[in-house]
Amino acid sequence: MTCPNCHREASGNYCPWCGAPLTPVPPYGAPANGWYPPVQKKNHTAIIVLSVILVLIVLFFCTAGFVLAQSGLFSSYTQRGDSSIAMEESPTLTTGDRYDADEVPASYVEDDGPLAGCTLYPEGCYLVGADLPAGDYLLTSTSESDSSLIYAYYSSTGDFSQEENTYYFTNRGYVTLSFGVYVKFQGCTATPASDVPAYEAEDDTYPAGMYLVGKDIPSGDYYLEGSELTAMIYQSPEVTSESDYRGSTFETRAYVTLKEGEYFELTGGTAVPADNAKAYESADGTYPSGMYLVGKDLPADTYTLTPTGMDAAAVVLSDATYDATSIVQRVQLGEADSLTLEEGQYVLLFSMKLTPSDSQETSAVLPAKDAPLTDRPQQ
Repeated sequence: MTCPNCHREASGNYCPWCGAPLTPVPPYGAPANGWYPPVQKKNHTAIIVLSVILVLIVLFFCTAGFVLAQSGLFSSYTQRGDSSIAMEESPTLTTGDRYDADEVPASYVEDDGPLAGCTLYPEGCYLVGADLPAGDYLLTSTSESDSSLIYAYYSSTGDFSQEENTYYFTNRGYVTLSFGVYVKFQGCTATPASDVPAYEAEDDTYPAGMYLVGKDIPSGDYYLEGSELTAMIYQSPEVTSESDYRGSTFETRAYVTLKEGEYFELTGGTAVPADNAKAYESADGTYPSGMYLVGKDLPADTYTLTPTGMDAAAVVLSDATYDATSIVQRVQLGEADSLTLEEGQYVLLFSMKLTPSDSQETSAVLPAKDAPLTDRPQQ
């Protein structure tokens, strides 16, 4: 439908461009709660009198301001040359640090590539609702690098030199842009999420980035591999301090279970379907820091725990959803020197290695008081 206020194409209950309601409002549309509220007649005489008074007030102040300006009372301190009372200047901003309605980049339709036919908003500053509609957007890196950071800066005033909220992703990420907010894109273009086609993975391998489960990446179990991995799962692209999210960090390898409708963000590595991943092969019979699937990467057995650093812990999980209810057992530094694992469980090791208990290697568990440990995985 066409918005009755700004006359742009819009859908839903409110216009994403100007925020005006799109649904009929009584008494012009269907009755609310079965009745029409009475239409109040306007007092045109009172309106005319008030308008005349307002015009006279404006003329008075304009005339007074002109007289005072001629006398120098409204001259700036710098013009008067009195450095002792000079007002402190605003911080000098570089181009693009402050929103300028005359400098808003023009959107365009992509000709080729994965986003062919989609509307793209290039790097720059925008006012949501005026320069681009409110809603969910996919940010895509403009760099040819396989691992490049992209940024979305949020501001309530349009002054991006004053840090408020900054979101950054590797290669690609989803964000929610609310009506009336200023946003600055850096290192990327923005595309309305509803227009974006599904991500096409090469050889079922997903690089670092953010994906909508069920569209960009199928739901299911995945194996993650890399260096300093981070896997985060969000319920929506609108990330706030109260957002429902879960995940953890890993040293080299991990597993994750993804569900339809979730947003999965991966940094520091790649993801492949768990069924495509090879089982871990231990060269010396030990299992270093990382995440392992019992029955595939290591046999069900009792293992000796050996810390390899001061920040050591082992967590046994019933699944790879990273929900608090999936934690079967958590062993912190100094609490135990052995761990019994069952088929189908996952074991997550932080600065810790496992050795089969029948091995000749001796445990060297350090006192817990030497290194207090924050609960992991973080919820």
